[in-house]
Amino acid sequence: MKVNLPVTHVEHEVDPARPIVSETNLKGEITYVNDAFVAISGFERDELIGKNHNLVRHPDMPPEAFSDLWETVKAGRPWRGIVKNRCKNGDYYWVEAYVTPTLYSGTLSGYKSVRSKPAQSDIQAAEALYRQVKNKQAKIPSSLETSFFKRLSLQKTVNSGLLALIALWTAGVVFDVDQKIGGMLLGAGLLVAAFTAIAINLSVGRPVKAAIAALRSMAEGNLNSSLKTDRNDELAHLTREIESMRINLRTMIVDVFVASGCVAENAAETESLLASLSENHAAQSDRISSISAALEQMTASIAEVSNTTNSATDFSSQVTLVAESGKNLMAMSLQSSKRTEESVMGASRTINELNMEIKKIGQVTQV
Repeated sequence: MKVNLPVTHVEHEVDPARPIVSETNLKGEITYVNDAFVAISGFERDELIGKNHNLVRHPDMPPEAFSDLWETVKAGRPWRGIVKNRCKNGDYYWVEAYVTPTLYSGTLSGYKSVRSKPAQSDIQAAEALYRQVKNKQAKIPSSLETSFFKRLSLQKTVNSGLLALIALWTAGVVFDVDQKIGGMLLGAGLLVAAFTAIAINLSVGRPVKAAIAALRSMAEGNLNSSLKTDRNDELAHLTREIESMRINLRTMIVDVFVASGCVAENAAETESLLASLSENHAAQSDRISSISAALEQMTASIAEVSNTTNSATDFSSQVTLVAESGKNLMAMSLQSSKRTEESVMGASRTINELNMEIKKIGQVTQV
């Protein structure tokens, strides 16, 4: 048997509102898993699809339990058991597993398993049994074994009773028995009739009542109550089909429930998003109002600036005129300065010439 390691002592509990659903082909290879399986196992969906279902088998589970499972479902009967599974990281979780054969056009095509949270008392009983099985102190009860009365065929029971009565009547007629022996034969016949009635009640009465109760429970929406399928008579096929129908209906309801939960979550997120959009729209409207008021103020300011600009333009024109006048005055001043400079230079030349003439006069005087 495959041993999956490592293991830890950390337990995870199955969400009662989210049963685990998986399907396999005839080889036990996984063909479908729901989101609850992915979530609790720790495996990605791609890591599960195509792999054998023993991928989540826990080492504490005895091989005999799975042998009983496969013998039962291959015989076309549903199987129920308490199973300890292993998570990818070594943690574990307990499930109450219902495994049923799936048919396609009347042909066995695979197996479907619906697993839910088990009762604590069932877990404790399973742990004790599996421990004893591992220690060779007990055996896994076979799901295919049935009691004597459960193995009785209705047709065989009735036929046997009729044959016994006919045999007793024939013996009384043929052998012409006396009154005492006739009374004994009558008593034996009554016993046979009583036995036949009890057998019919066990074979028909109780199973039919159980089937009716199961159908009534399903009609009321309760898909959690299982129907015993440990019979091997004519009604066994009926009870097995009812139990398979219950499991398949529960699987579909689980998928619908999970899908509706996703829709509800998306609706809540959408509602939250719409609320945020509404708040953002209100805030945006406030900002637009503020911007509009600011634009009005800006328009007034622009008008005021425009007026100021017009005044400044007039003043600028005046300044320009003054500047032009100053420029003209500066040009005139430069021309005047130039003329003054020329006059000074002319006077300087005249003085120099005069000095030269004075020097010449002085030289003539000395002679």
